[in-house]
Amino acid sequence: MLKFNTAVSPSGVAVIHQNSAKPSRKLQLLAVTMSTALLLVGCGSQTDTLAATGTTGAAAAKPVSRPASEAPNVSTTTPAVSTPAPTSPVTTPVTTPPVSVQNTKMYGVVGSQLSRLKTDYAAGIRIRSLELAWDAAETGDDQWNTEYFATKKAELAADIAAGYKVDLNLGIQYPPQWLLAQPDTHFVDQHGTVYNNTQPGTNPLNPVFSQAVRNQQAAYIHHVFEALGSNFASVRLGFGYYGEIGYPPVAPGANSYWGFDAVATGQRPGLAHGLTPNPVPNWQAVTGESAVTPDEQLRARQLATWYLGALGNYQDWQIQTVRRDFAGRLLMLYPSFGMRPGQAEQAIQDGLRGRTSPEINGELQRGFDFAGLVNRLQDPKVSPYTTWLDADGTFVDDSSSNISMWSPVHYLAYLSAQHPLNLQVWGENTGANSRADLERCAQRAKQYHLGGMFWAFNEQLYDGRHASIDDVSQVVAY
Repeated sequence: MLKFNTAVSPSGVAVIHQNSAKPSRKLQLLAVTMSTALLLVGCGSQTDTLAATGTTGAAAAKPVSRPASEAPNVSTTTPAVSTPAPTSPVTTPVTTPPVSVQNTKMYGVVGSQLSRLKTDYAAGIRIRSLELAWDAAETGDDQWNTEYFATKKAELAADIAAGYKVDLNLGIQYPPQWLLAQPDTHFVDQHGTVYNNTQPGTNPLNPVFSQAVRNQQAAYIHHVFEALGSNFASVRLGFGYYGEIGYPPVAPGANSYWGFDAVATGQRPGLAHGLTPNPVPNWQAVTGESAVTPDEQLRARQLATWYLGALGNYQDWQIQTVRRDFAGRLLMLYPSFGMRPGQAEQAIQDGLRGRTSPEINGELQRGFDFAGLVNRLQDPKVSPYTTWLDADGTFVDDSSSNISMWSPVHYLAYLSAQHPLNLQVWGENTGANSRADLERCAQRAKQYHLGGMFWAFNEQLYDGRHASIDDVSQVVAY
């Protein structure tokens, strides 16, 4: 998948930005049996700050996703669209308040091969990710692969014995086939299109609206901790496409909103707790060039508010679910560029017809409402996590007073610093990156006081074509 990045030019014109130089970090995982990322940690207590993110597959070169959880109480209300609506890009100078950090730094890898534990450790790496795959772990409803868990438990023990802290990657983006075959387990858009991507890691399950799917995820999560214990530095959350929070991708020109399955629209029972059915079950986007009527705008607002709120409810549920078994650092993975102030409102005023920047790039349809999601967080040990730390190009300017031009990590750092809990931000690059990209990521990690920085991938650090393990030791030296 190529990354399409939402931004609005200073003139207010919607611009589509495609990171065509590099394939998505997640697709890179498909090509690497054991992938790895570098982690730079530097804040909080040692228990709170040690964490890493992983993306490799437990079975047959699969990429691995990251688990999600929520705060102790799932909200039963749907918030209004969180991005207020200026008619032009925000130009008021904004600074990110500093976040207190310690000087101590640690480095970690994700998906490193056991044969490289010694050499990676010698290079200064101290954290490794244990990656699972749900389909390999649960071969039938409540039927557990004991041999698989024994192997993973031994791998965990080897990591710890070698001196590593361990990050847990639950691999929920690899749902088992027996569950996918059940009714009402897939997303459906307003055109009747069923999302059923069969590529590993693309996760066609619909846990946003289906309580039954959430129950299966919860049972799997609990069993993982029951089998492996909770001796982890961190756990990854997101549970969606390649383990990140969000709705499925949108085909070019489809303008798909994935909230029209029979459960989501109230035609069949089983809606996730805290949600109400789709308020506009027969909605179709405004077409043509005619002016949007008040009724069309109202229906667009109802859909967007409900749709973004439902994803926020699922984020809450993830935190709550993992918190039953794990009290440490949780990493909530936010992909892509994220909608910026006013963009959702501009799309609503245009009737959600697919012509504004966040719609063209799929940010709105995929639910990438960074402000709304971050504002819902109620747990100080949940970290907003960008998976595009290396974002670069003519549409990125972190020195700009226009928030829509900021890199994802800058915007997340800003939101987190404004949050009452002063949340700790983390991040990683996309993969297939250069020494210059590594330097940019390390600089941003320091500038925005990241709790952790991951470098994807370990295999690429040794392939002679990308940033190397020597580069890592030089750029992020102790």
